[in-house]
Amino acid sequence: MLFYLNVLLVAIVLLACVDSASDNAASTATKCFPVANKSFLPTRRFLRAYATVHKDSEERVNVGNFALQEGVSKLAESARLKKFLLKKKTGVEVLNSLKIGDDIAAALESSRLGTLTKYIAKFNKKNPDKTISLIETLTTRYGGSAVEKALASVERSTDSSPKVVDLVKQLRSEQLTFWLHNDNSVDDVFKLLNSAYAGPEFFASPLFRILDDYIAKFNSEKQDQETLIKTLTRGFRGESNFVWLLAGAKQQTHDLRIVNKAQELEEGLIRQWRHEKVEPVAIMKVLKLDNGAENALRSENLEMFDKYITLLSKNSQHNEVTLLGILTSKYGEANVAKAIAPALRREKANTELIAARLQQQQLKGWLENGMSPDDVFKLLWLYNGKRLVIAQQWDMLDTLDEFILLYNRYNRAKPSDQTSLVRVLANSYGESKLAKLLVTRLEAPLFMSKAAKLQKAQFREWMDEGLEPASILSKIFKVTEADASNTQKLVASHFKRFYDTKNAAQPTFTDPRRS
Repeated sequence: MLFYLNVLLVAIVLLACVDSASDNAASTATKCFPVANKSFLPTRRFLRAYATVHKDSEERVNVGNFALQEGVSKLAESARLKKFLLKKKTGVEVLNSLKIGDDIAAALESSRLGTLTKYIAKFNKKNPDKTISLIETLTTRYGGSAVEKALASVERSTDSSPKVVDLVKQLRSEQLTFWLHNDNSVDDVFKLLNSAYAGPEFFASPLFRILDDYIAKFNSEKQDQETLIKTLTRGFRGESNFVWLLAGAKQQTHDLRIVNKAQELEEGLIRQWRHEKVEPVAIMKVLKLDNGAENALRSENLEMFDKYITLLSKNSQHNEVTLLGILTSKYGEANVAKAIAPALRREKANTELIAARLQQQQLKGWLENGMSPDDVFKLLWLYNGKRLVIAQQWDMLDTLDEFILLYNRYNRAKPSDQTSLVRVLANSYGESKLAKLLVTRLEAPLFMSKAAKLQKAQFREWMDEGLEPASILSKIFKVTEADASNTQKLVASHFKRFYDTKNAAQPTFTDPRRS
């Protein structure tokens, strides 16, 4: 009976202290609480004075002490909340009174935040016309950016306690309404959310869902038509920057969440362009494909542009639009062909496949337009009428060779129209000029293989025409041995070696009747 009397007396004293306290209720209550009076509370030392007291009895008294302390704490908290409510204190004022501190991350872990949560619930029940929220209180006290970073940190962490995780979920659920009532635009919210993540990690964060949810709520309340793509475009300071960030995110193959989200956003941007009927030339500028054909064929954005053109061509009004047509219209047939050739050698699957497709379309277009191999030779600027430029255009030889193969297949029923790369070059340059060019290119490491192949093809034609090493200087170069230059003599020497090798390889048969 004495124990319960003690509890009652403590509660009465505590409530008396609270009623007469100043703003610092907890401090005053502590000073008024008569903990030094041993006649009110039994102590462990007092129990041990009895030799006959059992250990279990002492433990029961300890449990009772703990329950007493817990009960006193609840009574103190209740009294304190009543005082705050009577004074209609704001959430921030209560937070400051609880001395939770200046660190939002620590505040989320503090047990005192539970007292603040209880106060907010009681305040809202008593004042339904001017409710407050925990997220509003924390944002006002610590700032929106700091709160967002703290929430994101908890969401990223795998070590956060279940209690804190649940608290963050509660705060997230309050955010949308708070932002809306605070008249935050979707751009304001993007800046706030983006401050919590840096770099490609942003694309894998849960913030996209939060931003998307807010945009939907914003549109519903404000009768607006904002979209995630438009918001991100403005947030990243324009479409070009947005595209650049997406390209970088697609390279983060260590995290498929980033790659998948970047691809999803890229497709959304393409659909937006299609919906707005943006002209391809304008898109080329956004994607930075307007600075030369070679740069365009080298760019990672070529694939995105190709997707847009494909989507655009599905519209009956634009069924003639092709990637090749747009590129050649801007840069010309020859420049596009020159850009395609090196793009075919790059070890980038997407651009290499696009380049291969463009080349096939270009070659087919030349054939359908009635162009001959000689026409293509001139188109590719392999000869400007005054000097040989083949040394600077070796990549174009592959393009010309591909066209010749296609041309021969198309004209297979006309043997007289069949031709070869070396024949086209010889017709355009002349036999002697081509021979001298090839023999000098054999010394250059970059051209050695291709020059050797072409030289053998030329020598093979000479042999088919019945030429012999002794007649090369006179029939090809129109000079005597005495007047021949070193280069001409070198060509003759190479041909003789080729000629002798071919003849030595041919088997000879002896007539047995002459033996």
